[in-house]
Amino acid sequence: MEVTTNNMSCREILLWRATAAVFWSFVLHSVILFMVLFIMNFNLWHPFLWIEQCAGLCLSWGTWLYLFPLGLVICAQGIVCCKDFMVVSRYCGTRFAIFCNMVSPHALIMGALYAVISGCITWIYVSLVGGKYGKIAALCSSDGNKTCLIEGYLFLMLNGFWIGIYFFVHDYIFGPRTLLFPVIQQLKFVQVKAELQPLIKQAMIDAVSPTIYFTVMYFWNGGAIRDYVSDIMDYNVEDKSLETVFGLMNISLVFYAWCFSGIFIFTIYTMILMFEVHLTEHLVFLVSPVYRNSDCLTLHKSLAVTDIPIIQYLGFLDLKILAEKDHRRREELFTLSHPGGHPYNWNAVVEESLKLIRKFTEDINKANTETQPVPESKDYFSSKSSVVVSAGNHSTSISGMRNMSLRVQNMSDIYLCQSSSNIAQFQSPPVSISQESIIRTIKLHATQALDALRRKPGISFIFGELPDAKVRYHLAQCQPVIWAVQGLSHLAAASFKEDSYGVVQKDLPAIITSLFQLKQALDKLQKMGNYKRSQRTEHHNIKMKAALRSAVKRSLYCICITFGDHVKELPLTKDILQQLQDFLIFREG
Repeated sequence: MEVTTNNMSCREILLWRATAAVFWSFVLHSVILFMVLFIMNFNLWHPFLWIEQCAGLCLSWGTWLYLFPLGLVICAQGIVCCKDFMVVSRYCGTRFAIFCNMVSPHALIMGALYAVISGCITWIYVSLVGGKYGKIAALCSSDGNKTCLIEGYLFLMLNGFWIGIYFFVHDYIFGPRTLLFPVIQQLKFVQVKAELQPLIKQAMIDAVSPTIYFTVMYFWNGGAIRDYVSDIMDYNVEDKSLETVFGLMNISLVFYAWCFSGIFIFTIYTMILMFEVHLTEHLVFLVSPVYRNSDCLTLHKSLAVTDIPIIQYLGFLDLKILAEKDHRRREELFTLSHPGGHPYNWNAVVEESLKLIRKFTEDINKANTETQPVPESKDYFSSKSSVVVSAGNHSTSISGMRNMSLRVQNMSDIYLCQSSSNIAQFQSPPVSISQESIIRTIKLHATQALDALRRKPGISFIFGELPDAKVRYHLAQCQPVIWAVQGLSHLAAASFKEDSYGVVQKDLPAIITSLFQLKQALDKLQKMGNYKRSQRTEHHNIKMKAALRSAVKRSLYCICITFGDHVKELPLTKDILQQLQDFLIFREG
């Protein structure tokens, strides 16, 4: 499904899509709420009574009033997802930076928001389901004149806050927060329908571990929390407590905790799904600006929006689809301006695309260089080059004598140069040392001291750069690079028949050169073997690296198949022409 910009700005596009995601998420969770009420009140022996009670419960004003706090919770979740998907991800290259990111004010606010959201969702479902755990206090069974605390309600509410904190740390802090684009653009309803059943299964599976952890923690410290709450609210406590092994073997209570935890996780998953479905929908940008409206968001402007990544992603996705399927817009991209006869549209698009590819190639090469181990420094006085003379036989090798003679000669030359410079300095008047040289010397010594301090084992573990952090960071954001590579190659192939003015041919050498430079950088990354498999984001990074490698090879094959031996006439370097020969004879695997 395609949507046009209609002269909308970046803010308007994101506002409309985020609002649609929040609205449909609220509708979905309202339906889920009513379905949970039907399932929880199931009565096998009286089916008609069950249907009548559930219908009356769903149509009552009390139930509908709970939809208002549910809507507030959904809006809060929408704000969280907007913040995560629409800003540039922060690079954390050291363990200390990762820790600072975990305890930053933004992370603490997000963690508190997750806990409040999970507690609110648990309160809504516990109150609507009712039963013996539907309220916090009731009349004591031993003495009807006293009010006792219902520990099961407290257990479920504490579990609600716990699951929010657990999910925040487990998935938000250590999990990947990348926006996944579908391989095939489909209707939003089809995408949601296909993902709902797997998400329900995954949410219920992910809720098992935190429920077990909370049950064990409540066994050790639940009594203190129960006594503290009962003292504050002036409630009595029943003799039978959950702080025992037999008390926590209450199957129904543990089932409710697991079910409400799964509902919260499913709520988060579906919100993320709604944002992915709405934000990743194909958006058609204008190739040329509207007459007398130069501020409209065109294709080449969207490619240059680096501060809002989702807009840049949508721009390169539109470029890829334009290059593959849209013949009319390709003609508009290949046309010349009137008057003047300049290919402004093509120049702007190819400039932004090549800029992104070259920057990514430079970042990958730099990350590869920093990841490689530093070779040992070789000097004349190292153990490998020094001459060892045995005290027993006084025998030396010929090569050792030659090296020693050369060294003596070099040392004598150095001594003569130093003596002559000392004599010249003695004869010349004293020169005052400038302030800049003093500052430069202090900075040099400070840098050397810091480097020596960082090399200490404990400090290096905390403040040292992780060996593959930059590689992971760049690979996680290579989706627009894939689309840029595919878009440029298909545009170059289409220009062979459609480009009547030859606007693409002048940039064809630059396109081929950039693709080969990117291929060489990825080949170095593949050969180095520095890519550890230790984090949860590994699967996504491996997939992105494989997708980028295959996209580069397919793009080079696309250009070589289209132009054939004509590529040999392009002004390319000898190395690139030699590598192009492998693609022309289909020898590149």
